[in-house]
Amino acid sequence: MKTSLLPLLALGLVLQPLAFLRADLDPSIVPENARWVVSLDLETLRQSALGKELLPLVDLPSIGPGPTVSIRPDPQKLLATITTATAYGTRFSKDEKEPDGVLLLQGTADLRTLAEAYVAQATVTTPDAARELKELPFEAYLLQNKVILGFPKEPIVLIGRSKAQLVQALEVFRTHRESISRGKSPLTALLPKPSAACLVAAGVVPLQNDFATGDGPQARVLQMANSGSLSISTDATTTSAHLTLGANSEEMAEKLQKIIQGVAAMASLTETRDKDLAAFLQSVRVQRTDKQVSLALTYPTEGIVRMVKGMNSDTTHIGNHVTGHRAPAGEVLAEWAADQDIGQPAPTQEGLATRTIEDIPLKNGTLVILTGHRDQGEHARIDYVEILPSAGGQPLRFEAENMKLSGYRSEPLPFASRGKLILLTHETGTAQFEFPGADDTCTLKVRYVDETDGKATFTVSIQTPDQPAESE
Repeated sequence: MKTSLLPLLALGLVLQPLAFLRADLDPSIVPENARWVVSLDLETLRQSALGKELLPLVDLPSIGPGPTVSIRPDPQKLLATITTATAYGTRFSKDEKEPDGVLLLQGTADLRTLAEAYVAQATVTTPDAARELKELPFEAYLLQNKVILGFPKEPIVLIGRSKAQLVQALEVFRTHRESISRGKSPLTALLPKPSAACLVAAGVVPLQNDFATGDGPQARVLQMANSGSLSISTDATTTSAHLTLGANSEEMAEKLQKIIQGVAAMASLTETRDKDLAAFLQSVRVQRTDKQVSLALTYPTEGIVRMVKGMNSDTTHIGNHVTGHRAPAGEVLAEWAADQDIGQPAPTQEGLATRTIEDIPLKNGTLVILTGHRDQGEHARIDYVEILPSAGGQPLRFEAENMKLSGYRSEPLPFASRGKLILLTHETGTAQFEFPGADDTCTLKVRYVDETDGKATFTVSIQTPDQPAESE
């Protein structure tokens, strides 16, 4: 149910673990120079039916170089201490030399206690990954030489990469001076009324060129839009999302409308076995007013709950058997061991390997299942899968971190495709996705990591749409 297309951003956000939140933005804690902002409320989420389905999907990154020495917070314990989260910044850029953005977490006294405990433990067990900073006017730590965690005396935690921005964030939080509450910020006009919104996001910063490369629909949308806002509201009956994009002229807005309408129409016609998802996509409506283009959808909350449960049902069934070696579901195509020992004990670029499987008959909707088995210190890491059609042309790439995971979690690594891959958190795990193309005989390539501290094993299997589901 994931898509990379910006016009369907609202759809993706509705299905993300932190999307259904009562987010009455407090403008007095957002600096006046902010050009984008997102406000979330976890307190309300925890009490909602949707939250009970979505919160278990939330994961947190590790502190440290690998699973054998890293400190990984318990996401549910930490989330239980957070009441609100507000993120803001002055620009969007992929350039790490231009750090920007602050995440301000407000919560109970246990929020600071737990966060400090995790970080303090990391400074002892992995001193290269976490160290204390003495130059800030509050307790702070530098993680992975990139991210700063700040612990002022207030019941908040500050997260960011710029020391100056963190100092400013605390000053605005304490004094409420020079904040967007004065009404002088261009963000003010974009923010929806707080009475109905459960998630609030707005931005007036055009994305830099590195975010809008290529000539696909999403790139063209990014190139045309110069501002945007998103609001989501939900209750026991319906859930609504509203995405608005601003253009420089009415002519540009008309072009933007046509692109978004085309993408929304194609998405609504996508062949899927999930009736709720099909109806969900068909509920999208696009309209234009002067220089603004709006995308709106309204869908029964009960249907979204069913989609989330359906998304988790496959992985739950497999997750019940994550310990020990379990026979893979469906028809097994290939099995192999990572025994080339081409890398190091820790994951490195030199350890990347590819397994090619040819002449695979794939039908639209076929479930492709990758099963990994850990061996000693080797955690069956997978980067991505490529499917090459028989007629040649551009392969379809499926990033492992975007698949349905059970017994696996994502791991940020600089040499991985898009900066992430997956590794096992149990002895056995699975990653799976549906083949979205037309029926064909294809070649499948699995990109994985081969280390020297074990011989993890991998299995690839498929389950066609007409095959009966495996019995419990």
